[in-house]
Amino acid sequence: MDAQNYANLSALSNIISNSVEILGMATGIPNLFLGWVPMACGAKGYTSKIYMACIGNIVVALGTPMMVNTMEQMARSTNLEMLLFLGIALSCGLALVTVVLSFALALSPALMAWREKLPSSGLIVGLTLFSIILPILWIPALIVASLAVTKKQTAPIVQLIKEQRQDRKEEQESNESGQSER
Repeated sequence: MDAQNYANLSALSNIISNSVEILGMATGIPNLFLGWVPMACGAKGYTSKIYMACIGNIVVALGTPMMVNTMEQMARSTNLEMLLFLGIALSCGLALVTVVLSFALALSPALMAWREKLPSSGLIVGLTLFSIILPILWIPALIVASLAVTKKQTAPIVQLIKEQRQDRKEEQESNESGQSER
């Protein structure tokens, strides 16, 4: 392989790996700081999922340039062009992983609304999609989704407590009416 093609392939691998790093860090770090919102609102199970996606995204983002540059250095020292192609393939694969994790993190309020089949899912999806234009809207979308999930998770418990109170009240009334008949 001539020096011109080698330089072009090297530049391409660095562009892809640095893009992966920027995307992963730009979505991973803010979501890592805001992952506590569902827990603070009482939505169970979502904070750990957001944290795992954030940490995975950051690890992949930081590891991609290192792995690609290592493959490139090995290709230069051994004169095996195949290692350079493997480095490009590796960076493309990790780019795909980072893009999927980034979209999952960016759409996490909408995914929460869809998964829980919330009545306010239209508002949540709208806020989430508008957060593409104005990123600050992602925070209210996450808060609204978390609060709606909390209401949905606590609704059966509240209903059960009301039914138990009603049953106790009926028992007391039947006991009182039974005692007054005697």
